[in-house]
Amino acid sequence: MGQGIYGPRVAVPKILTLLDKYKIKACFFIPGKAAELHPAAVKAIADHGQEIGHHGFNHIDQSKLSYAEEEAEFQKGVDIIKTTGGVVPRGFRLPGGDMSDNTLTFIKKFNFLYDSSMSDDDVPYMLERGAKPVVELPNTAGLDDWIYYVYNLLPPLEYQSGPHNPSEYFEAMVSALDASYKEGGYVNVMMHPQVEGRPARLAALERFIKYAKRKGKVWITTPISLAEFWIKHEK
Repeated sequence: MGQGIYGPRVAVPKILTLLDKYKIKACFFIPGKAAELHPAAVKAIADHGQEIGHHGFNHIDQSKLSYAEEEAEFQKGVDIIKTTGGVVPRGFRLPGGDMSDNTLTFIKKFNFLYDSSMSDDDVPYMLERGAKPVVELPNTAGLDDWIYYVYNLLPPLEYQSGPHNPSEYFEAMVSALDASYKEGGYVNVMMHPQVEGRPARLAALERFIKYAKRKGKVWITTPISLAEFWIKHEK
């Protein structure tokens, strides 16, 4: 509970300040329940011009839901983001688990332009073409800060591996960027405010931002901007 509260109350303001400092736009995928509990944090994210993505309503495995239950999760998540942030989300990332047989149907129904839930490629690709195109922005667990930092004694949290030194996560991000840079590829870094907002970890993130900017010809952007670019240039 304490770690969860730390995110919106302490970490989000610090992260927004860091992004503003380097004139970076990012995306915050927010579960609807978290937005409902912490509307001021959602409003702050929107006021700073950051993208807000759909992350379900409850942080649960949607593949285990019925059609009606999953539709309700999508609808409630969209509604609360509109209410608290004054924006309509354009993209989706699973809150956990796998896609159901109906997830893509709801992604299109709610007019999302991209999904960022899969781990089946190194670069974006068209998940759906036609009148309602959907771009997939794949990710990898190796660039998820949760893997490196999360720990709780009682009760133990899902997927926790024990806290690592921030330098390890920094090196993982640098290695991914260097390798993708050579290929002209992309890097999808996933972070959680309650995890990343701790001082030493935020300092490592700032080091990575500086490193990426020094390389040159690195486009640091939001998922929606990348999805729009991909649709425009996809052949």
